[in-house]
Amino acid sequence: MAKDIEKFLKNKKVARLIPSLADSKKEERATSSLLATFMLVPDFAKSVLATAGAKISSSAKIKCYTEVLFDTKEAVGMRPDGLIVVSNRGRQWAALVEAKIGNAEHDVQQIEGYLTLARILGVDAVITISNQFAMLPTHHPVKVSKQKLRSVDLYHFSWLSIISKGFLLYANDSIGDREQDYVLRELAYYLEDPSSGVSSNVIMQPGWASVCDMVRQQTPLRASMPEIEDAVSSWQQVTRFLSIQLSKDIESSVSIHLTRAKAQDSQANFKADVSNIIAKYQLDVFFRIPDAASLIRMSANFHSRKVMFSMSLAAPKDKQRATASINWLTRQLKDKDMSGVRIIAHWPRRTSSTCCDFQDVVEDPSTLILEGCRELPTEFEIIKDLELAATFKARRKFAAEVGEGLLDFYEQVGQWLCVWVPKAPRVPKSSEATEEEFADSL
Repeated sequence: MAKDIEKFLKNKKVARLIPSLADSKKEERATSSLLATFMLVPDFAKSVLATAGAKISSSAKIKCYTEVLFDTKEAVGMRPDGLIVVSNRGRQWAALVEAKIGNAEHDVQQIEGYLTLARILGVDAVITISNQFAMLPTHHPVKVSKQKLRSVDLYHFSWLSIISKGFLLYANDSIGDREQDYVLRELAYYLEDPSSGVSSNVIMQPGWASVCDMVRQQTPLRASMPEIEDAVSSWQQVTRFLSIQLSKDIESSVSIHLTRAKAQDSQANFKADVSNIIAKYQLDVFFRIPDAASLIRMSANFHSRKVMFSMSLAAPKDKQRATASINWLTRQLKDKDMSGVRIIAHWPRRTSSTCCDFQDVVEDPSTLILEGCRELPTEFEIIKDLELAATFKARRKFAAEVGEGLLDFYEQVGQWLCVWVPKAPRVPKSSEATEEEFADSL
């Protein structure tokens, strides 16, 4: 890492909160306002840049520049949109920034050029920003050569994900400074305005509708089909979008749960979704909500054209009867709108799982119990289906419909569920009498 990356700067245009640029330069205006807010609101910078490898302490100094030109021959013809420099106790972390707005997407040649430049200058990372979504900041929507990533990290943020991080900070009163809070709110207000070029809409790619038609026509699916890549890419974009939207709805950070292997390798995650769609005509994702009883699973089935939302809870272990265990669950959702909700009970050993509508189970818990079964359930699944029919293949309506369904499921079901916790051991009431009897017997 370069000890002082700023000495390579040919121009030192510090990012401005209100840049004096032509209205046509929307990309430059949005980038400048964002980077200036990083300097003015350190907590905001930390919430975004910490996921890009930056360590920002309370004493760290953040400097941001725009329309960057470097005084080195390797940088000829290159002008990144921004440069972020974090100085912290004699150490420096730096990142080049390249931003796009509207429907513009990042170009692999340009990104690889910036990665090469970053390596030469000793810059730690390249950060891209656009209206494209990524499952994780490390899962870049553009495939670049792995050789370029040996000494420089690459991260991607959607504009909406950045807005949501700011929203959560001021919604939860995390800033603690009136002026900083005001600046952050103004940035969000500006970026959320359509005139900024930042979009909060997700449109499924053409391949999504094509796969819907192929499944309906019983056309065999193959991993090499470009339509499959389109469909999976659209799914991963929309699930990230929904996690951000739900974060704003509940004012708490919602994330997508991935296994360690999938989190570390975006291609492994992508290939797993491709395999799933080919084998089962289905795509799955798990949302993690802070302090929720379990992950929320969302499954989109191309064959039935339904989206299923579900949560799983381990059954209590302190019950003597199966009906008591079932009542433990149904009491948690008492007086809630459970229309369309069903419960699946899983049983030990080879006992088959059972499924009934929630209302039927409330009226008679034994409907979930197989005749002659004396076992206790081991796990419950609470499920609700969203029937989409023709809307399933609608490129513009799918995300909105599913977003409403996800919020409804969490509002009616997810936020009320609690995990079973064993009771603390109690002192036996007869302990003193037992000691007296023992003393008398001596």
